[in-house]
Amino acid sequence: MRVALDAPAGAALAALAAGAASACREGLEVELVGPAEALRAELARLGTPVPPGLSVVDAPAVFVCEEDPQTACREKPDSSLMRAAEAAAAKRCDAVVTGAAPASASAAALWHLKRLRGVLKPALAVPLVFGGRTTLVVDAGVSLDSKPWHLLQFALMGSLAAKRLFGVSAPSVRL
Repeated sequence: MRVALDAPAGAALAALAAGAASACREGLEVELVGPAEALRAELARLGTPVPPGLSVVDAPAVFVCEEDPQTACREKPDSSLMRAAEAAAAKRCDAVVTGAAPASASAAALWHLKRLRGVLKPALAVPLVFGGRTTLVVDAGVSLDSKPWHLLQFALMGSLAAKRLFGVSAPSVRL
């Protein structure tokens, strides 16, 4: 599996670089997306060779929490979040991992990945594991104005995801 890891400029670069290197040593491939020079410096500070499967993609711009997500997508195509979403859309990566605000992550995904036909509104799905059981929370923080028909679609999408991703034969849906 190849993962695009959104690594915007900031205090967490060292931890993101170390985590990406560790994931590659465990067999994942990681496209570390952020300010290339700073990321390469953090990887060099680890004191070990860069593991196979780890690549750095330069993305100097950063989404700021206070920005309107749609405006940020339009004005910052070279941001780490937009480049990570672009990697998934181009099928260079199988997944995107980001610490961005849910609305920003959703906007970047819609910008590059688009919607499935018939899906009216995107929903952020977060798997939570308790005592060996996985609960998939759908619409976890993106939508503040969902209508009943959106909730129905979220339930259907969450049910399908639980079946396909987690092997739940008869998932229950709760509001």
